[in-house]
Amino acid sequence: MALPTMPRYWTSRKNIYEQAILKQRNHQSDFHERWSRDADYWNKSSIATNKQNAWESDASLRGSLDKYKADNEKNLKAINLQRRRLLLADMLKQERNEYEAELKGFSKANYTRLEDMRDRAGALRSAREEKRRGLAEEKLYDHWRQNNPDLRRVEQELVKDQVVGSWAGQVDETKAKREQEKKEIERLELEMEEERLAAIDSDRKKEEEKLDEEKRLKRILKEQMDELKSREYEAVSLKKQEEELQQEQWRLAKIDEERKRV
Repeated sequence: MALPTMPRYWTSRKNIYEQAILKQRNHQSDFHERWSRDADYWNKSSIATNKQNAWESDASLRGSLDKYKADNEKNLKAINLQRRRLLLADMLKQERNEYEAELKGFSKANYTRLEDMRDRAGALRSAREEKRRGLAEEKLYDHWRQNNPDLRRVEQELVKDQVVGSWAGQVDETKAKREQEKKEIERLELEMEEERLAAIDSDRKKEEEKLDEEKRLKRILKEQMDELKSREYEAVSLKKQEEELQQEQWRLAKIDEERKRV
């Protein structure tokens, strides 16, 4: 008897959890890096403005740093809370998908694979929306910067080609990621189609084997019926011969008895 094996959908489910955690960690790392970069930028801008206008005191700077620290801690708590919510939502979604797979008659492995493809497609749409949102924020920032000469001058001194290069790198990275996701979806679709065709071929072979087995059983049954009829015919014939022999013996015995009387 075959030993029980771990269902494939549990492995897929584990991979989904791991991917969600990794995605959340990457998001948190990007958030910290962006926040640190922005904080450094605004801090330097604030210093440059202080030197020119002398309007901000050391006390206000400490207040700004304390506010930044408090905001950063608040954001970290929000990130941790969001991560827990994502994990819980993913668990509930997986349970719902398993139930829907049973109702629709899909195998859990194929239904999980289909959900992965849908998630990847959703991620691609989210990436495109994120890109559009980034362009909108960039235009808004440019408008605000153009109406603030002091900040524009400080920015030109601090950022220059670094910001442009960073944005260009992010665009190239997003494009490469989209291409990779597209190829992965195409590979999964091809793999699922191959599995579907293989399942159809397997079902066809099983059906042919079933028909062959039915034909074989019918042939054996017919042979047994023919043999039974033959034996019944032989039995009837033997019984008839036995009756004829008994009648002949009875007739001979009667003749012999009559002869003795004479």
